[in-house]
Amino acid sequence: MTGSAGDDYGKMGFCHMKKRHRNDQWEGKEKASAVDRSVFLIQKKVAAKQLEVGGKLPSIGELAKELEVSSTTVREALQKLETMGLVSMKQGAGTFIAKPDVEGTVESLFAFALTDDGLRSELLGLKTDLEVLAVHETACRATDQELGLLAHKAGQMESLLALGERQKVLLLDTEIQNDIVSIKGGDLYAKTLGVLQKFVSLMQEEQVPAAEQLFKLVTSRQAMVEALRQRNAPKACELMRKHSELLTGQEVVPNLVIYCDILGTGSMGGSYYLLGQSISDAIYAYTQVKPSVEATGGAIENIRRIEEGTIGLGIVQASTAVDAYHGRGLFDRKHRRIRYVCSLPASELQVFTLASSDIQQIEDLRGKRIAVGHAQGGSPSISNKVLSSYGYAHDDYESLHLSFISALSMLKERAVDVIFFLSAGTSPSLVEFSLSERIRFLPLKEQVIQRLTRENEFLYPSAIKENTYPNQNDPVPTVEIPTLLIANENILEQDIYALYCAINARTKFATSISAKGMTIPHHPGMRRFFLEQG
Repeated sequence: MTGSAGDDYGKMGFCHMKKRHRNDQWEGKEKASAVDRSVFLIQKKVAAKQLEVGGKLPSIGELAKELEVSSTTVREALQKLETMGLVSMKQGAGTFIAKPDVEGTVESLFAFALTDDGLRSELLGLKTDLEVLAVHETACRATDQELGLLAHKAGQMESLLALGERQKVLLLDTEIQNDIVSIKGGDLYAKTLGVLQKFVSLMQEEQVPAAEQLFKLVTSRQAMVEALRQRNAPKACELMRKHSELLTGQEVVPNLVIYCDILGTGSMGGSYYLLGQSISDAIYAYTQVKPSVEATGGAIENIRRIEEGTIGLGIVQASTAVDAYHGRGLFDRKHRRIRYVCSLPASELQVFTLASSDIQQIEDLRGKRIAVGHAQGGSPSISNKVLSSYGYAHDDYESLHLSFISALSMLKERAVDVIFFLSAGTSPSLVEFSLSERIRFLPLKEQVIQRLTRENEFLYPSAIKENTYPNQNDPVPTVEIPTLLIANENILEQDIYALYCAINARTKFATSISAKGMTIPHHPGMRRFFLEQG
């Protein structure tokens, strides 16, 4: 599953390598000028004598004799050290060790960076490198409590975005990064990053990004924090680089990066994200390509990005995909570049509240705050169908469009009363949540299930099996909807064939190559599989 540099960017095997070129560093005194050698040797002398701030250096003549250079060379070296903020030359008194002024040194570069693209790029790269180092240290040494606080703040970012508080989203993002830096520790380190952050702010001229860009920032930050909670330092560092790129609008390339297609999934904490990880691992075990797995808003965003060609694969609900292909429902145009690959484990609608709540059944939701799922996902559509079947109008309750992690956080704080969400099997995040907070599932009535499945071709009767979650002793009647893996039509046929073989052979869950009512064309890469199956 490899592609050439001329392949379409949506193709599964397209890989691209880039290497950041670095300026040669000083590797020995024989390669430097007399002044640079003198600067280096004076610094070594200061370190050897352990001179503190305010300590006096030997005279220019003494240094010239000791270093075996001219007085002019020593004077130029000291002037260079003074420019660097390391010494202070006082007329008639001598030269003294100075305290480095990090802010002054870096800020002095700003005026040049505004007109020098190369210097600007270097400063942005330096900022990213320092932030990545802080993330690595945090993954290794942060306490569970510190990581929990980061996750809480990352969830608040999405809540603020949902309320339209775009400036507060940026401030909270900076606060999270400062928390990470504080865990890393080091006053000089923190000051340097603080100055570089100020530089980025000046570059952006305090413009607040659009809502779509902020959504990407929130999703990126949540993914990075989730990797930190898993103590996955390499993944967290990779995501920090991507986050920095989103903030600055400039591609920040580490020493060597291989770019492959993105597998669009769902929000962090949801079962689709884990499903995406399983698919990625299977593809990697069977082929030479490991797709990166990106947490997205859900089915609607996945379909839009596949249509655009910015991602190659996506996990979506059947009804959403069919509506997109035919340009109906939530879609105002036909998305004819999406292709059906296979069906994955079905998605069950799971409705729950806190056990301490006075809500006992879905009939008790009038006037309540209901998290119906992310606006770019498939959950809101199914949630609204269920609520409508119970006779609710849209103004009978407060509908909140949140990711699953944000919804859980707000439920714990009693800022949300009930959560509706689609899950392809057990949600690990809900298992973890219900170990600390007792929850109550709200079953769907039999007559409602019959009406929903009769009026919606992709809904089927289902039940959450008993003991799926802690303290859930009985099955919970609900509905389910087929989950699909779709692809961009431009992915090579042999790639899709290899991809499906990998999923079919290497995953623990069952897949199907057909679904009732499916009117999206199969990807051409599945034809070979059909022929082999007879």
